[in-house]
Amino acid sequence: MNIWPKLYTREFPIILCEIWCKGYSNFFGVKPDVYPIYALVLKEGLVDAYRNPEATPHINKIFYQEKLKNKDFIKEFYELSLEKFEELEDMWEKDSLSKGQLLDFYQKTINFWDAMYASMYLPYSPELFDKEEIDLMIKLRAKIDVTGDEASQIIMKSLNKIYPKLGNLILYISIEDLEKDKFNLKILEERSKGELFMIDGKLVSKDYLKNIKKKEDFDFEEVKIDNNINEIKGQIAHKGFVKGKVKLILRRDEINSIEEGEILVSTMTIPDFLPAMKKAAAFVTDEGGITCHAAIIAREIGKPCIIGTKIATKVLRNGDLIEVDADKGIVRIIKRI
Repeated sequence: MNIWPKLYTREFPIILCEIWCKGYSNFFGVKPDVYPIYALVLKEGLVDAYRNPEATPHINKIFYQEKLKNKDFIKEFYELSLEKFEELEDMWEKDSLSKGQLLDFYQKTINFWDAMYASMYLPYSPELFDKEEIDLMIKLRAKIDVTGDEASQIIMKSLNKIYPKLGNLILYISIEDLEKDKFNLKILEERSKGELFMIDGKLVSKDYLKNIKKKEDFDFEEVKIDNNINEIKGQIAHKGFVKGKVKLILRRDEINSIEEGEILVSTMTIPDFLPAMKKAAAFVTDEGGITCHAAIIAREIGKPCIIGTKIATKVLRNGDLIEVDADKGIVRIIKRI
């Protein structure tokens, strides 16, 4: 059986989920010969994303075939990606987008997703790409890594402006809903309850997901949690040692709830979290690498930070007293709330 690892948990609107999945449907006119590629589980506005590990080598070879046709392909791809990024940047720097602009942004972001993929995954294929090419992709990632979060924000701001009376239901508007002159409010309300499932950009039923798992012989990675655990290990992003109470922040509307000296625990931080990060004594995340947002901010403002724990948000609860030993990469639970 093929086990799909969980890539991230984020507060993403359905439209961004569609972009993320559909961005993998075509690379330079070639459709990846892998199905399905992405599966998303949406619950209470949070998205758990799983990706077929068999997709990576296949997509990397599509890039490699382009390189064989043109020895300067990666360099030209890098330059073109920066041009596309600047165009997207101009759009999300607006206060909001009209319906027509948002539909245009949707398509442009899908067309940009080859750059998102390449910057994340080509550096891990030194057998296909030389050092100069890999360095370019690492440089590209440093520039465009904000795309997912910035796209999420402009989509949310624009939907709020277009549909000011819907509140959090805007999270559940699909691109098909946006294209219609009217949509069914009851459908949005139903989507906001329980779990939603998306396969390669299409909302599907729980039974459909169950059947496709059986047919394609895969399942999602399941992280087992020991209820008696009192230590969590992760990667050191910035050294230091502090004690404090846990403040879980998973959504934007929780950012202002943090108190000075609390320890911010999240799946991963985004630029919106900066006010909370300035108040926090330290940061602990489930996800991330040394160039992630939490790691960068921790180094900039000199606060202890442990990333990539995988389970911090599942083990820790608001008010738990913990010790963040970022000299050793260990979070210790001193007292449960």
